[in-house]
Amino acid sequence: MKYLKDKHVLVVVADSARTRLCSTDPNSHRLIEAETLVNPGVRLPSREAVSDRPGRTFDRSGGARHALVEPTDAKTKSVNLFSDQISERIKSLVMKNQFKNIVIVAAPEILGILRRKLDPSNRALVSCEINKDLTASDIETIERVVIEKMRGF
Repeated sequence: MKYLKDKHVLVVVADSARTRLCSTDPNSHRLIEAETLVNPGVRLPSREAVSDRPGRTFDRSGGARHALVEPTDAKTKSVNLFSDQISERIKSLVMKNQFKNIVIVAAPEILGILRRKLDPSNRALVSCEINKDLTASDIETIERVVIEKMRGF
């Protein structure tokens, strides 16, 4: 990876269901996949992710009844919990491996969430964000897209 040759880079490839954590190999300077995180909750239909219907209550004034609705659905909660897990894993990897740069390649729906969830010290290490879902792509495609984007930096 010509443009990442002298850098110790963590490349995070994420969508709401899966995250691939990659780094540059110190010898070959190629991108290698270190680990994969999976969010099984996002694949479940909402009716299977919750145990039953919400409870019911009476209005404060009058005798009308209505359901107590959760402010967010189960999938949104699942994505938020998964992004917390991703953020914590990034923090752990940065502390262990002393990464100098982080590149985030993420689907739009999770990129914004990750920006908010990243620790401020890790956010400062983000040298590039790529707004694409490449979680199903092979490592060579991910590497090519990162190199093309990094040319501008």
